[in-house]
Amino acid sequence: MLFSEDDCNECRPGGRMPVTTAVAFSTLPFIATFLLVSAIVLNKIYPILSGYASSSSKRLSLNAPSTRLNVQRINAITFSTTLALAAVLAELILCEISNTIDPLARRLAFHLTVSLLLVILIIIIPSLQIQSVISAAGWEFTGKSKGRLRIAWALQSTMTVAWLVAFWWIGEQLMSKTSMARLATETKAQPQGLSEACLSRVGIFGISLMGLLSGFASVSAAWQNIFAKHRPVSEADVSRKAAGLEATNDMLATKQSRLRALERK
Repeated sequence: MLFSEDDCNECRPGGRMPVTTAVAFSTLPFIATFLLVSAIVLNKIYPILSGYASSSSKRLSLNAPSTRLNVQRINAITFSTTLALAAVLAELILCEISNTIDPLARRLAFHLTVSLLLVILIIIIPSLQIQSVISAAGWEFTGKSKGRLRIAWALQSTMTVAWLVAFWWIGEQLMSKTSMARLATETKAQPQGLSEACLSRVGIFGISLMGLLSGFASVSAAWQNIFAKHRPVSEADVSRKAAGLEATNDMLATKQSRLRALERK
């Protein structure tokens, strides 16, 4: 990162990181940033992105089962926590560049932020995604049927373990083919810890995905702008779309009337 050699020696597992009252007090700006960003994202940004900002969505969410509400809360907390930790990490980088705030406080906040981000990115978010896939397939994690509950949780556990194994194995295969891994082997460097190994794998996956997306975007943009043929819009297309819009509006009006009838009951 941007730490000096002495700081890196103190960051090793064998080094000590004394936490005093002054160091804890110096971490207050990072804590304030985390709380502020998480509150803004949780109350303002997430409802807009998830579609729960409108009044109709709020009424539907209030009438939703408690299990779905709990899942929505967990997703919102995870989303806001991830963005808040990313904001704290950006603040730490700026403080390291400008050399402001106590170095021990920066180092402590850096370790906590990176560790929490790794747990969220590697374990929590994939587990929530796997759970949503299993729920969409028809398996519920709550209910009276114990057999279906066991199958759902067994699928959740199996797929989560499979993801962790694939994450570790693919990262190991990609890292073994890099020049940095060969250089570390030749110099007989010390083995990486769990946090460093996970961080390197996240970096490799992120760089690979960014390269894949940028390559796809460059090819797709050229295809859409040069080779794609633009078809003129006719009156029949406009009439067909207008008929579909009217049918959708009629369906929404019917749904709203049913919702009002249910609210009266």
